[in-house]
Amino acid sequence: MGRERIEKVEQVVERWGALAVYGCFWVPMLRHTLPWVAGALRVSYPWYVVASALGCLTWAPIWWLGISALVWGWLQLAARSPITAVVVAVLAIVSVTAYLIWRRRRRSIAA
Repeated sequence: MGRERIEKVEQVVERWGALAVYGCFWVPMLRHTLPWVAGALRVSYPWYVVASALGCLTWAPIWWLGISALVWGWLQLAARSPITAVVVAVLAIVSVTAYLIWRRRRRSIAA
């Protein structure tokens, strides 16, 4: 994690305060850096706890139920047509891999 990402998180917290704590649960890299940035910027602890609890209570169920729905749907597809399920899995893996490679190249060009 570079200094520029830390500075972005600091700017978000300075602008939005405790609301940033809630919003950051939905943004992967912000979610992991927010607690110590909020502490360093002296976000009110009671507001931090409330916003963090609301973030956990809304983010976790949506994330886990969404993943469960995808896995369950794929298992049902596999039960009906194993070949189609394999094709879908391979396409998903290829798509994610292609996206990650594209993103990494884009970042290296920007740097």
